[in-house]
Amino acid sequence: MPEDDSGAEGKAYDIFQTCVNADPTAEEATLAADNNGGRYDKCFNDINLAAHNARRLEHSRAGDNSPLEVKEGLARRAEAWARRLQEAGDLSNASASDLEFDGMECGESVIAFDDATTGETDMNQLNFANSALLSTLFYHRNSYDFATHRITGASTRGREFAQLLWKASTQVGFGIAGKYAVARYCVAGNTPDTVAAYAENVQ
Repeated sequence: MPEDDSGAEGKAYDIFQTCVNADPTAEEATLAADNNGGRYDKCFNDINLAAHNARRLEHSRAGDNSPLEVKEGLARRAEAWARRLQEAGDLSNASASDLEFDGMECGESVIAFDDATTGETDMNQLNFANSALLSTLFYHRNSYDFATHRITGASTRGREFAQLLWKASTQVGFGIAGKYAVARYCVAGNTPDTVAAYAENVQ
C-alpha cells in the first residue's frame, strides 16, 4: 500500500495556488448560507476533493475506485455542523437523522486542528495547512489490516481511514469553521460491518 504523501498533497496544493490567485469576489456568492444551513467554500472543497481522490486512486485496483464528487448541499451541511462544533467547543458527530441527504444515509468524519495549526497568521498558509491535513489526518493506514479486512487500531481512526477509501461512497462535502473541519460522505462507509463489505470497498 502507498506510503508517499506527495501525490495527494501535490494535487491539493496546485488547486490551492489557483484559489489564492483567483478574484476574491468570485467566491463571495458561494459563501452565503442557504436552506441547508451552511456556507459553501468552493476552494476548500476543491482542494480536499483533489486530495481525497488522489488517495483513493493510489489504492484502487486498475483504477476501479470511482472518484468522489462534491455536492454543494452536502458541503453546506458539513460547514453548518463545523460551526456548531466551533460554538460548542466540542468534537462530536451529528445524529443519524442529521446525516441523511437526498434520501441517502451518509457518513461523517470530524477533526479539530491543534493550536499550532490554527495559530497561523497568514490565512493563505492556514487554509492550505487545514486542507492538506484533511486527507493526511484521516489516512490512518496502520489502523486497518488489509489481510483480514478489519479495523485494528482505535475504532475512530480506522473508520475514518476506511471511509476515505470506501468504494461505494461517491459524493462528498467538506466544511470548516475555526479549527473544526467536517467531511460528509454519501453513501456512508463502514456499513455493513462485515469482512465482505470491507474487502470490496477498502482496497
